[in-house]
Amino acid sequence: QPRSQGMYEAYMTITYFLVWRYSLLILLYGTPYMNIYLRCLGAKVEGRMYYFAVCSYDHPLLTFRNRTVVDRSVVSGHAVDMHGLHLGASIVAGVLHSGVNIMANTDTTGSKELGPSRFVLPNSKNHDDSWVGKEFL
Repeated sequence: QPRSQGMYEAYMTITYFLVWRYSLLILLYGTPYMNIYLRCLGAKVEGRMYYFAVCSYDHPLLTFRNRTVVDRSVVSGHAVDMHGLHLGASIVAGVLHSGVNIMANTDTTGSKELGPSRFVLPNSKNHDDSWVGKEFL
């Protein structure tokens, strides 16, 4: 858990603008070196994965299963609603097509393909009642 929401928002802003936007990480996309980079950031990569994501956040909360393809999607371990900031583990599996957004406390292990333009929310049993359903289009 972050010490304060302000510190967490500052961390997210710096990470997004400095690391993901203005770096040469795009040269690593689709290579095994990207998996090594994600592991160094704290994500758990369980086998082969092809990563072409727009961005990802909260790496220690992310797990990528074997044989996963992330294509121009957003993967995160946090979610924000009217009740505040929520952190939780996200498990990513299968193929995420362009425009898929994975939020905190989600598990896509049972699905083979998601997208395009799919917004995946956590199950209501894993979260408070402000989240309804697993997927919202």
